[in-house]
Amino acid sequence: MNQTKSGFTLIEVIVVVAVIGFLSASMLSSQKSSSARRQLGLDVQRAVQDLRNAQNLALSSQISADCGNKVVPYGIIFNMSLSDRYLLAADCNQNNAYDAGDIIIQTVFFPESRISSLPGSSSPPLQAESVGVNPLQVFFAPPLPAVFINGNPSVSMISASATICHFKQTNLCKTINISSKGAVSTQ
Repeated sequence: MNQTKSGFTLIEVIVVVAVIGFLSASMLSSQKSSSARRQLGLDVQRAVQDLRNAQNLALSSQISADCGNKVVPYGIIFNMSLSDRYLLAADCNQNNAYDAGDIIIQTVFFPESRISSLPGSSSPPLQAESVGVNPLQVFFAPPLPAVFINGNPSVSMISASATICHFKQTNLCKTINISSKGAVSTQ
């Protein structure tokens, strides 16, 4: 009598379990990286949207009730010492830079990103203590709106950028570029 046993050997079961474990681990790692990339993209797009909002406020000559019901420049301030946030401001004294006479409209926090570098923000430190040392300030003055980078009127060769990275996966970064004409782009 010829009796055959059907089933799997222990080696075959171990190989199958190892393959399933490897595939699960790689999928989980890929999902975490994708989630970090998505969150970084959302943070950068929010900052770009707020830059464009400041442009639109200046373009529409929006009156600021907090600045004595007058038309003022609006801008955004990035700072390395406050790397988990950026500030939206109204320039009440109309000098196209944030200082003690101006107001912060909103402080926007990055949930999972940080400002990594601010090339082009090498101007001298400004007076306002809440902004910190050597921030990148981009203000849009009505009615054009004219672009001012760190208080200086932008000319055809001046532009600015801010690099924002995911705070856990620091190799995931995006850069926001602001041209002298006010064009905002990311890369």
